[in-house]
Amino acid sequence: MARPPTWFDHLDDAVIALHQFPAPTVERPDIERLFCLSRRDAIRLLHKFGAEERKDRLTIGRDKFLRSLNEVRQSAEFLAERRRREILREKRTELRRQNAAREYLLPVQSQPQAPAAVLPDPVKLYRNRLVVDFPDGAHDELLARLLEVARTARDDPEGFRIAVEEAPRGG
Repeated sequence: MARPPTWFDHLDDAVIALHQFPAPTVERPDIERLFCLSRRDAIRLLHKFGAEERKDRLTIGRDKFLRSLNEVRQSAEFLAERRRREILREKRTELRRQNAAREYLLPVQSQPQAPAAVLPDPVKLYRNRLVVDFPDGAHDELLARLLEVARTARDDPEGFRIAVEEAPRGG
């Protein structure tokens, strides 16, 4: 698939600006500004849409140009490019979210501090319930304490099972 024209990036904004454009015709410098194009590319774009040379200037009627641009906005090529960019934007957002999650560090020690039968002090284990105390709004500490419980269970699964079975009911 051929690379989409660079002026596609500015098409929607250019159409809005052209609706408020004061002159009945559009010239090369206007196209350069509207689409952020070089002189050469602006001339090519004007030719593409049927501009005519008048008084040594390449011009196109504003209304004719707007109709042509609106046709481009409805074209399969433009709509496919818009969808492709939308998908890329969504993927970038998801990657940023994933990267932020990877960089999130929990304030825990590398090794569990207690054997399975003894959980960290703010954690209370009951046979049918786990209670974790943490300061108001300190979700980092809650996550750290839950991670300590998980590590304790991982490092001594049998001891953890016994601790749960021997824990009192309720709480």
